[in-house]
Amino acid sequence: MKNRVKMVKLNLNKVKKQQTKWDCPLIGYVVGKNPSFKQMLASVYTFWKFMTTPRVFLHNDGYFIFRFENEDDREKVLNNGPYTYDYKVFVLKPWIPNFMRSKESLKQVPLWVVLPNLPIKYWAIENRSRIASYLGKSVCTDGLTTGEDRISYARMLIEMDVTQPLPEHLLIEDSMEILGSRTWIRIGGQNTAKIVWL
Repeated sequence: MKNRVKMVKLNLNKVKKQQTKWDCPLIGYVVGKNPSFKQMLASVYTFWKFMTTPRVFLHNDGYFIFRFENEDDREKVLNNGPYTYDYKVFVLKPWIPNFMRSKESLKQVPLWVVLPNLPIKYWAIENRSRIASYLGKSVCTDGLTTGEDRISYARMLIEMDVTQPLPEHLLIEDSMEILGSRTWIRIGGQNTAKIVWL
């Protein structure tokens, strides 16, 4: 009883222990479509052939939970995106305990942004974050970009407002030299925005 309101007092240690069982899942949903459990399971077998298939759960709120055997498998799935389902955006994000699909904004969608030929001198974490902030809210960077193991392009997952037009170009100030080359940002698998290096 607290403030004359009856409450159930739970064992918090058991709550924490139960939550650790769900440390590695991803939440997924398709923007503008609600596939059935069988349809999503068939897609998972196609999407993630390179690893042990995760357990798939369908929530009544219209989203799926993908439970992986370990964190490495989860990161592989995130880093191998983006994914689409029936030509629609398939959103994947780390699981959070109090997630509610009904409160998700359909404006802000995480998209993989590929920056081909990004000069390696711009790859510092802070500078990558500044580039991401120009487009939206940075979610994560793929492992090969973080480790600088693949330097032909950088790839970042950025939450972007899909109701707004993408920027036509991205200006980067470099006081050390003037770069005259131009390249493209590839968002969601398509060339959609031009970067102009100054």
